[in-house]
Amino acid sequence: MIHPLKLHKWAQWAWDKGEMEDSRWSGMWMRLGLWLELRVIARFRNKLDAEPSRGVFYGSAASMAFELGFKARVKSLVKEGLAGNPAIEELVVLEGLLMALEEVSAKPSDSKKTVHLWRSVGQKIKRIPNVIMQLIVNNIGDRSIWISLTSTLLIIILLLIPYNYSSVLVKEIAMKFDSSRYSNMKSPGPMPPSIQECNTGGDGGDHDYSLIQYDMGLSKGEFLLVFDLFSAPDNINVFNCKSNEVANNTPIYTYYGSGDKAVSILFSDGQFITVEVSSPIVESSWTYTVYCPSGTTN
Repeated sequence: MIHPLKLHKWAQWAWDKGEMEDSRWSGMWMRLGLWLELRVIARFRNKLDAEPSRGVFYGSAASMAFELGFKARVKSLVKEGLAGNPAIEELVVLEGLLMALEEVSAKPSDSKKTVHLWRSVGQKIKRIPNVIMQLIVNNIGDRSIWISLTSTLLIIILLLIPYNYSSVLVKEIAMKFDSSRYSNMKSPGPMPPSIQECNTGGDGGDHDYSLIQYDMGLSKGEFLLVFDLFSAPDNINVFNCKSNEVANNTPIYTYYGSGDKAVSILFSDGQFITVEVSSPIVESSWTYTVYCPSGTTN
C-alpha cells in the first residue's frame, strides 16, 4: 500500500503541473491533485483507527496535507477568474473549517474540546446551502463549476461528518442547488426609511418591527427565504396575503428564535407574500432576502 505522504507528494506534483500549464489540460491536473489529496485524507483516517497512539502525528500530517492542497485550490480559483467574490471566498473558508475536524479526530481523549469544535463547525456547515444559493442567484460562473465545487465539498463532509448529519445536509444542498426554480433577487417595494435597513442586508438598528409585501407575479408557486435573526427571541412570519390583510390570516411559515436559515416556501392563495419580523427587544436586528420563483415579472 502506498504511504499517505507519498500520495501527498504526487498530489502536490499534479497541482504544480496544473498551475504551470496554460492549456486545456491544466484543470485536469488540478482535479487529479485534489483527488489524490482526498485519498491522503482517507489513508490518514485509516491509520488513526489502526494506531490511535500515533493520532496526534497523523492528525497533524493530515492537516498539513489539507492546508497545502487547498492553497493550491484557491490559486486555481484565481486562475479561473472567480476569486474576489465574497460567496466564493466564504465557500473556501467553510471547506477550511471542515478540514479542522481532522485535527479534532486526532485527539479523541480531549472530549470537551472535541465536542466544542464539532458544534462550532456544525454551525458553519449550516451556512453552506445559503452560500451556494447566493452564488447561483448572482449568476456567477456556470453550472458545471458549481457542481464541481459542491461535489468536492460533499466528499469532504462525508469523510468527516457522521452519516446521519451529512446525509441530511446533502439532501438540503441538492434541493437548494436547483437554480432553475428561482430568478434573481427582488428588491422589496417602497419602505419607510426607519425600517429599510432591516431588509436590504443591513441591521434593524433600534427598531423592533418590519412588515414588507412582495408581489410574486404568480398565483401559486415556491420561493426561497434566507434570513438571519441576530437576537433571541426574534420572530419571523410569512403570510400569503397583502400586508393590510395580515391580521385576518394565518402564517404559511413561522420561525421563533435566532440564527440563520434558508427555507423553500410553497404558496397557493394568490400572488402576494408578506414577511413580518418582530422582536420584544427594542434594539434587535436582523436581515433577510426573498428570492422570487422563476416566471416573476416584476
